[in-house]
Amino acid sequence: MGTRLKKNVPVLRFPEFEGDWFLGTLQDCIKQLDAGVSVNSDPQESIENDKGVLKTSCISMGEFEPSENKLVSDEYERTRLRESVKKDTIVICRSNTPTFVGASAYIDKDYPNLFLSDKLWAAKIKKDFSSKWVSYLLLQGKNRTLLCLRATGTSNSMKNISKDDLLTLPAYFPTQEEQEKIASFLGAVDNRLTQLRRKHELLQTYKRGVMQKIFSQQIRFKCDDGQPFPDWKETTLGKVSIFVNGKAHENDVVNNGRFVIVNSKFISTDGTVLKFSDKQLLPLFKNDIVMVMSDVPNGKALAKCFYIQEDNRFTLNQRICCLRTQKVDSKYLFYFINRNKYFLSLDSGVSQTNLRKEDVLSCPILQPSLLESEKIADFLTAIDQKIEAVAKQIDLTEQFKKGLLQKMFV
Repeated sequence: MGTRLKKNVPVLRFPEFEGDWFLGTLQDCIKQLDAGVSVNSDPQESIENDKGVLKTSCISMGEFEPSENKLVSDEYERTRLRESVKKDTIVICRSNTPTFVGASAYIDKDYPNLFLSDKLWAAKIKKDFSSKWVSYLLLQGKNRTLLCLRATGTSNSMKNISKDDLLTLPAYFPTQEEQEKIASFLGAVDNRLTQLRRKHELLQTYKRGVMQKIFSQQIRFKCDDGQPFPDWKETTLGKVSIFVNGKAHENDVVNNGRFVIVNSKFISTDGTVLKFSDKQLLPLFKNDIVMVMSDVPNGKALAKCFYIQEDNRFTLNQRICCLRTQKVDSKYLFYFINRNKYFLSLDSGVSQTNLRKEDVLSCPILQPSLLESEKIADFLTAIDQKIEAVAKQIDLTEQFKKGLLQKMFV
């Protein structure tokens, strides 16, 4: 396998194994590295027995998504396809963005009707190595970094890795028996992740279905004494809530509606601190609903709003509004707005849409009684809490796996 070095062992190791790992290159374990071909394809996904060519997005960090493919319907183009996706190989993305170039995933079954594009490789592993272990080796943080550093290209958006770049990457190898033990252990962690992700997906599907039934009134809640609540009223946001507009801020160079100010700092919707300011700090309160008004990307994000969980020294710039209500439960209103197709109807037909105050206030709303809206909000919040708990488990398990990849490899 290469040159034998002293004391080259991982931090975390199964007790039945001892001795040094051996230094070599990926060429020592990869028997073949085969690419697909570029073919003309249709935009839609292939289904059932259709033939499809994989997009580079089929590979993320260790995950293979077979639905990320394009249908190849032309008879001549189908004859040009080669390199179908086969069990016990590793698919590697040789051309992608700087983040995903070199990304790879282990294939656990045959996909006879899915084929690689010219930007994907299939790595076939030598028989005295564990293919699954090699797939984890490629995911290990240090090796990912080294591989990305070898990527070349003049564009900041796309990078490429050559076969030589990949095959000459240095790596440390244990015996095949130890490889299989490590792969089995990490595989169990992956199985747990798969179960959690499936549970998360099912909970989200359940939430969407139950929300559809609640807001179409197929499901109704009852009073604590079993009596029905009053009929819902058709009204508008303007009649159930108070509209509070933000204000312009001096030196506000981040003036695009995607940011709020928290404790004097500009915070993006993902929590990133963008700019410090001490101008015009005004309070937002628990149960307020914050909605983007300007430069809103068209599509599903148009009706996106944010629910304030606790009192804080927030303020808004002039492109963000706040809605306050005491006529219905504000969390109910938050759920209703986020699934309301009304805002999609305001699509301007260009890349971004600006909302006016009257647009927001004219949004049609179904208004249950305050008590029923509270029951609805509590019910949906409980589902959200379950979803968040599973998401946290996924995050912790992913971090656990990341730590194992660091400690179980040299």
